[in-house]
Amino acid sequence: MRKILVPTDFTDLSYNAIQVATTMAKSNASELTLLHVIELSSHHSLNIEGEILKDSTFLNVFTVELIDKMKERMAELLQDPIFENLTVKTLFKIGKPSRTITDTAKEEGSDLIVMGTMGSSGLQELLVGSNTERVVRNAPCPVLSINQSTREFQLENIVLATTMDKWEAKIIDYIRQLQHKYGSTIHLVWVNTMNNFQTDTITRERLKNYAGELQLENYTLNVFNDTSEEEGLINFAKSIDADLIAMNTHGFKGLSRLLAGSIAENVVNQASFPVLTMTNPTP
Repeated sequence: MRKILVPTDFTDLSYNAIQVATTMAKSNASELTLLHVIELSSHHSLNIEGEILKDSTFLNVFTVELIDKMKERMAELLQDPIFENLTVKTLFKIGKPSRTITDTAKEEGSDLIVMGTMGSSGLQELLVGSNTERVVRNAPCPVLSINQSTREFQLENIVLATTMDKWEAKIIDYIRQLQHKYGSTIHLVWVNTMNNFQTDTITRERLKNYAGELQLENYTLNVFNDTSEEEGLINFAKSIDADLIAMNTHGFKGLSRLLAGSIAENVVNQASFPVLTMTNPTP
């Protein structure tokens, strides 16, 4: 984990993500990149890195002043003691937040994105949407979504959602690395719902064989019954006082996403736990 990208808008939500990211960066000797994205309503929005040309025809005086103000806030943020003994890079860009974050992760070769999420639900979620959800759907690397303050970030218990298919190979390898680093217990869980039901006996045998094929260590096998996959994962995580929920997402887009929905995005929106997602190509 060489490079960690943390988008920040200087709110408490983004600071929660910074707390976690700095903890992980220190334990992994990682470089930390703080990214602030300024979203303009103008159709002239650009992705701009570093110094802004103040005579640019694309930017008015207000925008230039706003950028300068954000640089001042970033400088103030970097005075926080949590950044001590860390290599920190700062970036300022103009554009749509979710697209700019994913593009920056590609450009920087980021190994992980850590970002805060509001955890909204219901009508607010439908009207406002979530930049975190869009990043989860399109990110080129794992995304760690943080809903609340977790200064003492630990990974003793990791819930790993599974459908027992080949698309999970990458996230399982990633979780295995975290387990070795933090001495975690992996709780492999299959959520049974009315629309996707298997008997516990059959499912546990499948899970046992699956864990054996993966050569997992220090793990538990779990079948959890609930009304939906999202509720099942969150309720199971609560039942064991988990530190992290980890899961795959296929990153559906357009009509296929509307028809299929996104379990990962819903969990990110609803869970009070940190949620780690990794997007794979749609099968």
